[in-house]
Amino acid sequence: MKELFLSIFSFLYGSIPFGFLICKYRLGVDIRKMGSGNIGTTNVMRIAGPITGLIVLILDASKGVIPVLIAKSLAFSPTWVVIVGLLAVCGHIFSPFLRFKGGRGVATGLGLVIGIAPQIALILLLIWGVVVLFTRYVSIASLTSAFAFPILMAFTHQPLPYLLISLIISVLVIIRHKPNIERLLAGKEHKLGEKVKPK
Repeated sequence: MKELFLSIFSFLYGSIPFGFLICKYRLGVDIRKMGSGNIGTTNVMRIAGPITGLIVLILDASKGVIPVLIAKSLAFSPTWVVIVGLLAVCGHIFSPFLRFKGGRGVATGLGLVIGIAPQIALILLLIWGVVVLFTRYVSIASLTSAFAFPILMAFTHQPLPYLLISLIISVLVIIRHKPNIERLLAGKEHKLGEKVKPK
C-alpha cells in the first residue's frame, strides 16, 4: 500500500510544471510560446534569467530526489525505488496539467540519479559542464550525459534495477530531444546565452 501511495505522489509531484507556472506568475508569459517552447531550465533561463532558471532546475530536480529518498527511507526494494523515480520522470515529461506535454526529463532524471547514485550524478554533472563549456549547446551536453548514464552505471556495478532505469531514462531523454537534434542538424539550435524571440 505504501508503494502505491508513493507512486501516485511521485507521478503527481513530477507532473507539476514549475517552469511554466513560475514564468506565468513572474512574467505573465506562456513559456511554451517562447524560445524553444520547452518548460525546462534552459529555456526558462533564456526567457526569465539565470536566477529563475536555477530555481526551476532545483524544483525540477527535487521531483526525482524527494520520492526516491522517501522510498529508500521506507526500505523499499531497489525495484520499487526505481519505479517511483521513473514515475516522477514520466510525470515531468507527460504532465497531465499540460495535456500530457512537459519537459525533456533531464533535471528530474538528474534528481533520480542523485537519489540512487550520487557519485554518478556528480560525474554526469561534470560531463555536462565540460560539454557546455566547449560547445555552448545545452542539448549536446544533455545528450552526452544521457549516453554516459547507463555506461557509468554498468561500469560501477550498480544493482540491476538501477542499471535498467538508467537505460530507460537515457532513451526517454534522447527521444525527448528529437526537436533539438533536428535543430542541431539544421544549424538552428540556440547556444547558451543566446537571445531568443517568441515562437
